[in-house]
Amino acid sequence: FKAFLKEVENDAKRTVVSNDIIAYASPDGSYDLNDKLSQNRAKTAEKAFNKKVAKGFGAPVNVSQVAEDWEGFKELVEASNIEDKDLILRVLSMYSDPAVREREIKNMSAVFTSLKDKVLPELRRARFIANIDVQNRTDKELLEAIENNDIVLDEESLLKAATLVDNAETKIALYKKAAELYNSDRANNNLAVEYLKAGKAAEAKAALNKMANKDEMYYNNLGIAELQSKNYEAASAAFTKANNAAILILNGKYSEAAAALAGTKSFNEALANVLVNNTAKAESILAGQKCEKSAYLRAVVNARNGKNDAAKKELSSVTGKLAERAAKDIEFAKL
Repeated sequence: FKAFLKEVENDAKRTVVSNDIIAYASPDGSYDLNDKLSQNRAKTAEKAFNKKVAKGFGAPVNVSQVAEDWEGFKELVEASNIEDKDLILRVLSMYSDPAVREREIKNMSAVFTSLKDKVLPELRRARFIANIDVQNRTDKELLEAIENNDIVLDEESLLKAATLVDNAETKIALYKKAAELYNSDRANNNLAVEYLKAGKAAEAKAALNKMANKDEMYYNNLGIAELQSKNYEAASAAFTKANNAAILILNGKYSEAAAALAGTKSFNEALANVLVNNTAKAESILAGQKCEKSAYLRAVVNARNGKNDAAKKELSSVTGKLAERAAKDIEFAKL
């Protein structure tokens, strides 16, 4: 433990902020006796820590004790191959009173003998715990790691690195690596989003299917994937599960959409209000929104209100497919 603290001290990216000493007693015997045992064990452990470890290390030390370590008992029983361990675990779940737990377990005499030999001695101990702040790589270091093709990073670093690059293929490669290494919902969801941006609906659905938590975000992105695949009924079902009122817009229920989206201050709320000819409301929602779609919709609002110069100004920031659409859009006929 002392060698570990020394190693941390010499590492510029790690700092020991505190140490914990936690002393325990096993849960057999009376509570008062176990409480006294764990208190004495805490004093002994603290004395040993101060003599062997604390010298030269300035981090504060917190000392505490657990009179009867039922949590540790449960963990060790679960990990053991003790006969009738399911019966022991059932007793723990049925009774919260320590005395009743102990009585019921002792009634299983053969089982209790195994516990005395294999489990209870392990619980009579004190633990030293170092609480450490770890500074991850800086943005610059992450970018350098990517340039050097060193993308075997921890999950947080991979997810962060993907936000620092502009190249779509590199983003996909980083999220794909995170998904392969850590198989987390965050990695798979972010990978799916990048595939959707690239129009790769099948790959997006494959990534989404690996998500364990099928939440509203999952169903929203699945709906987009189904839309891209022209599976409109499936898209509608997914958006409904995502509580995404945008499906009302797609189904031509503009008034219902405007009501359902009210207060969200989203692009879709603005769009629904344009579609019900409430351009003033749409204009207030779009104020300050900076994406190209918002600029396009502001241009529509301005054109409908006869503000052609303002519409032209908004369209000057629109590129790609939106710019191609603007050239043929009847909304801008007077421009």
